[in-house]
Amino acid sequence: MRLATGVNEASDVCALPGDRFLAVSDVAGAAGIVALGGQTASVPLEQLTRAPSGLEGVAYNEARKLLVVSSEEARTLHVYDWDALSTTAPHLQRVVTVPLGGKANKGVEGLASLPAHLSPTGRDQLLLVKEGDPRMLALLEADGTGTLQRIQVDPRAEEACTDFSGVAVDPLTGHVWICSDETGRAAELKLVLAGGAWHAELVSEPLELKDADGQPLQRVEGLAFSSEGDLFVLTENERVLHHLARQ
Repeated sequence: MRLATGVNEASDVCALPGDRFLAVSDVAGAAGIVALGGQTASVPLEQLTRAPSGLEGVAYNEARKLLVVSSEEARTLHVYDWDALSTTAPHLQRVVTVPLGGKANKGVEGLASLPAHLSPTGRDQLLLVKEGDPRMLALLEADGTGTLQRIQVDPRAEEACTDFSGVAVDPLTGHVWICSDETGRAAELKLVLAGGAWHAELVSEPLELKDADGQPLQRVEGLAFSSEGDLFVLTENERVLHHLARQ
């Protein structure tokens, strides 16, 4: 199954309550909701109404009703109060600058919410990935604040995913998935906090991302999971979500 997002140059996706998904664009200051039935709707993002937006990441924390989007080159996170089940527009709460280092055009490429019941810390947190220079998987507090905590990624996952283009959390296992635009692969990782250091251990063989016809997916920009644990893969040029049923 393919779901059209209705979003130009879709750059990331996250899951919403009710088995819906929210995709953002790096050329427009609005997000697009898509339901499993194919219905779509536009969501305006306060203070991001002028193109190009530069958006590259999106995450939604259902418990706290927080929507976070990242502007890559500005290296900022826009944090909104938003009840995704309501008809009200997101309200901007704060803008956070993320200290990443490296080249200015390599910022936050993808975001994911890590719920408290799945987090090794027992509290809600925000995951982010940086595409390169260097590649990075890291944690912040749920609202984008706090000290950036870098996670040491299993070298086998780094070999499979030569850039980090998106990140998601499996709601059934708590495992973290990262994907790669360059290789068209995804890697399943288990977060471990030991001795004050974070590690992401490879759980299974990296997944080759393919469409319903068995062709490799191109321009993979994001991942999201349904409530039943099915994987949905966002491809930028096609502006669609590809449904990969759970095995």
